[in-house]
Order: sequence, then C-alpha cells, then structure tokens
Amino acid sequence: MILGSAITLLGACTPLDVRITGNIQGLEGTVKLLAEIPGKGGFVVLAQQNVKNGNIDLRAEQLVPPAQVWIDLKGRKIIELIIDARKGTFIKGQADSLDHLEITGSALMTEYKRTVQTLDERFNPEKEGHEAKIIEISQKKTLTRDDEVRLGMLQAARLRLIGRRADYVKLLVRKNPGQELSLFLLKNELADSLNAQKKLFATLAIRDKESNIYKILENQLR
Repeated sequence: MILGSAITLLGACTPLDVRITGNIQGLEGTVKLLAEIPGKGGFVVLAQQNVKNGNIDLRAEQLVPPAQVWIDLKGRKIIELIIDARKGTFIKGQADSLDHLEITGSALMTEYKRTVQTLDERFNPEKEGHEAKIIEISQKKTLTRDDEVRLGMLQAARLRLIGRRADYVKLLVRKNPGQELSLFLLKNELADSLNAQKKLFATLAIRDKESNIYKILENQLR
C-alpha cells in the first residue's frame, strides 16, 4: 500500500509544475502549451494534451513564472496568457466562442490587460481612423496631389501616436522599476526599439531574476 501511494504521488503534479486547467465546452482534440525558453529560438511546445469533453489540464516543468505563454487550441485559436503562479490559472468558455474565453487566476495578467487597454484608448491609430483612411487612399490607382498630401499627413499623425504610446510606456517602466509588469511592457510594447529596451532594462530592480520573462529579456538584450 505504501509503494502504491508513492507511485501515485510521483505521477501527480509536482510542486515545480506550472499547471493550467479549465473547461471549454465542445472542445475536442489536440491542445498545445507554447512559450519562449531562454537560450532556444522561437516557440517551444512545453505540453500537449488530447482534450476530451473540453477538460484542459496542461502541465510544464521547465517554466518559471512569471511567464508569457500561448495555448494553441487545435490550430483554431491562439490564446495568449501571462501566468504569475505555478497553479491557479483557469480557462472557461465555449468552443464556438473562443474570442470570449474567461481566463482567471493571474493578477499580473489582469494588470497587464488593464494597462494595454489604457494604451489602446489613448494612443490608437485605429480609433482615430488613420489606418482605414491610409489604406483607402493607398489603394487608389492614381493619387492626386491632394491625395499625396493627405496621405502624408495621416501617416505622420499615425507615427506621432505610436511615438506617444512608446514614450508613455517608457515613463511607466521608469516609474515602476521593481514591478514585473514592466518586464512585459518592455518586451511587448517596445519590441521595435532595441536601444530603448536595453537602456530601460539596465534600470530595472526586479528581485526575481530567475523568472522566464526576466531570463528571456536578459538573453535578448545582453
């Protein structure tokens, strides 16, 4: 009996496992957990599960939270998550409504989404209609002088918004050097500015330097 109990315990989720669970009603088939791993190029499949009755239970040992991960739902939808603990991330929803899944258990992800929503509301070329107008003018077979002037003004306005968004992110990171949220903002929002990433990363005072997100940035920016 003791031996049987030991085998059962060994087969259970270990304390070092990152675990993502949940239920997506109507989902059947292969689900994959992907992430970037320091020292390895591209995305790595950390776990794979053949889902039945919508029950998801993905586990990965080689991931140290906080981390940004992606879940591939049968190739139909890629779900992006930020996990801040080894257990407690839960997904709930319907297979025919994958854009409206409920994901709970990560305070850091909630904070990140709230911050990105604020950025989108303040500095969004789509909201101003710049993107649609630029495409509309660019698709004309022949551009008039007025079209060219208007196109230039729209492109300049779009770039100003993008620049203001980046400046706002830089300010957030400078004001929060010890917050792990700054790591995700640095990686995702300033990906087009390697120089800015390097300068800001050098100013951070993150206590946990072993997390997946910290190690990825450290490798990329050294």
